[in-house]
Amino acid sequence: MRTKFDRFTSASFRQGSTVGSISAYLGAESPTEMLDRASLLNVLGAEHLDVLDTMRRAVERKTTLERTARTALRRAVANRNDAAKAKQAAERAYTAAEEAQNAAKAETERLADERAALASQAGSTVSGGGQTGTGGVVLPAQGTLTSTYGARWGTIHYGIDIANEIGTPIVSAMAGEVIDSGPASGFGLWVRVQHSNGLITVYGHINESLVSVGQQVSAGQQIATIGNRGQSTGPHLHFEVHQDGSKIDPLIWLRSHGIDI
Repeated sequence: MRTKFDRFTSASFRQGSTVGSISAYLGAESPTEMLDRASLLNVLGAEHLDVLDTMRRAVERKTTLERTARTALRRAVANRNDAAKAKQAAERAYTAAEEAQNAAKAETERLADERAALASQAGSTVSGGGQTGTGGVVLPAQGTLTSTYGARWGTIHYGIDIANEIGTPIVSAMAGEVIDSGPASGFGLWVRVQHSNGLITVYGHINESLVSVGQQVSAGQQIATIGNRGQSTGPHLHFEVHQDGSKIDPLIWLRSHGIDI
């Protein structure tokens, strides 16, 4: 009996079909054996389904893992490409920053050279109007006298105006020390020089100052350039002379030192 069951179960499992089950029933030699075979077929069928289900889950698991692996591979490739692009972008940004730094350095050096040239020019003695008077007095700028000291437009004009092109040199009328250099109300920019005899000369509406506060300047040394800054009617130098706290007529003062405009 055992030998028959062994052969029966082996055949049924191998065939795994309805045909196999029918064959198993037909091969029974008695009703009792048929019932035994039916019981055994039920057990084998359940086990067969379990095996198939296990295999199905294994295949699905394998498919899922393969899909996950492919996705991970695509992401890795994408991340690698992104990293390469980010590296290239960083390299380009670094190169651009380095070029900008070099350009800024070159521009700084150029401006320093230009400033040094202006300082060298300012350190030389320039005859503003081609006239050098007595007592170490020099005409502060070349140009045309366009306004004098006194009443003007309902106010008092406390200096003289010498008109010329923007950038025309302005020189110190006497040796002295710079006491102001920079912004000034009404004048835009100015330079003021204190002289040893107590006088103060003022240079207003300038385009650029070439000196700094505390600097010693000589008569005829360039200290600025003619401009059109502040409350100005055109490019000119507004020149004032202060004596003992009072603003005196610069034209009279210049003529008293042999300088005429």
